This record gives sequence, structure tokens and C-alpha cells, in this order.
Amino acid sequence: MLAAIQAHSDDVTLFCAGTVAKLIGEGYTGYLIRLSNDEKAGKTVGQGVVQNEIDNQEAAKALGCKKAFSFYYRNHRMDDCAMIEIRQRLIFLFRLLQVNTVFAMDPYDHYDENPDHIVAGKAVESASWMASPGGGHEYPEQLKAGLKHCQIRERYYYCRSPQGHNLVNRVVDISSYIDHKVRANVANKGKGPAGDNGLRLRQELARQGKKLPLLGNDDATANFQYVKHFLMDDFRALGKQFGLEYAETFRYIGQEPDLRQAVRKYADGHAVPL
Repeated sequence: MLAAIQAHSDDVTLFCAGTVAKLIGEGYTGYLIRLSNDEKAGKTVGQGVVQNEIDNQEAAKALGCKKAFSFYYRNHRMDDCAMIEIRQRLIFLFRLLQVNTVFAMDPYDHYDENPDHIVAGKAVESASWMASPGGGHEYPEQLKAGLKHCQIRERYYYCRSPQGHNLVNRVVDISSYIDHKVRANVANKGKGPAGDNGLRLRQELARQGKKLPLLGNDDATANFQYVKHFLMDDFRALGKQFGLEYAETFRYIGQEPDLRQAVRKYADGHAVPL
């Protein structure tokens, strides 16, 4: 089970959609969790909340996620919210869904100027630990209600700032899933650099008596090709560095070694009769 957590409706789609789609294609069940309401984040004034809610649902479908959730905190004001509340809501979902892999903004990317990104990353980090047996018996009412601890074994931290890439330790080949990533970005009609920008460019050129063959002959093709040709350049360049067509990079944190298992293995192999 994986949970891809984002502060805004275009975070996962832009930075880690290829890897999310790839893991789902390999057998994971995926969930998309958005923390903000994306108010004032639409291309048209007043459009934000409603359109971005639709976009979040459509992006989840494009990635193959089973379900999308939204917490509806106010956009760009999440650092004014109680961290303990955000964390508790994430712990509830992690336990309910039995999540073992999470995607989130890197909580230690100090060069990211968007406060929501840092809040989201830190909330996911602490919730991942506290939802597990190692985090203690936090929120025992959840356990008494029938939920169980979950074990977050893998964390994929993605970042927006170039400086954050200095912490990268995992490169994922998304070449076979680049079209999934493109479609997820096209689903973001209300905000972000994707959505309907392809058809807008096509219409603008048509008014000038011109056309761009790349954009095809219909709106859907124009949007898809616009995103794939122009917005995926960074991921194409990343892939080229490693001999891949397209790639995404992460600060990856895997499961900590089980000390008790190591002790038991040693004892079983070295114990002698009294």
C-alpha cells in the first residue's frame, strides 16, 4: 500500500507521478492524499477550490490510485494549523489503509519557499513513525476501534528546489510510465503549468493563422503533447544523466535494520549447551 501525500493538487503530479504510477503498475494499491483546499490557486479568480478538487480526483485516476482524500486546510496557510492535528489525521489514514510506502515533499528542503510543502513533509515524517509499533501506542482509541499499527518501510522524499537534489540517493526509471505522468498533469486544469495550456497555445496560433504540428489537430492531443514536450524536459534531462529516457529522483529512506532479528539470528547460530 502506498500513499502519495501532497500539499497541493499539482505536487505529486509534477514531481513523482511517474514513480507512483510505476509502483501501482507493479502491484501496489495507491492512495492520493491532498492536505490543502487549493483556494486562490486557480488560473481563473474564484475557480480554485472546486476545480482543483475535481483535478485532484482526476489525477488520482490517471495514476491508477484507488481513492483520493483531501484535508482542505487553507492554501499557503498550513503553517498556521496545528501540526498535531494534521499528523493525527495522517496516522488515522495510514493505519486504516495499512500503508507501508509514502511519498512526500522532503521535510528538510530548506530552500523551498512554499510553507505548505515543509509542513506537509514534516507531518508525514512524524506520522510515519508514530503510526507504527515503534512509535508507541499513540492514539489508543484508534486501536481500540479496530485499527492496527502499520509499518512504514519506505519513504520517497521529493523536492522542488535545485539545492534539494544534492540529497538524492535514488533514481527511478519512469520511461515506461511517462505517459501516465503526462496524463496526471493534464488533469490539473485549474492550476499548475499543465492542464489546458496546450489547447490555449493551439488557439492562439490559430488566431494568427498559424499551427504547430506538434500539437496535432484536436485539443486533447494539444494538451498531451504540450506537457510531454515542454514540461517533461527536466525529467528527460535527469534520465539522460543515467542512460535513461526519463527519470525521477528522491531522497529515499528504507526500513531500519531489525536489531532483535539480528540478535536472535546470532544467538541461534552461536548458542551452546549449558
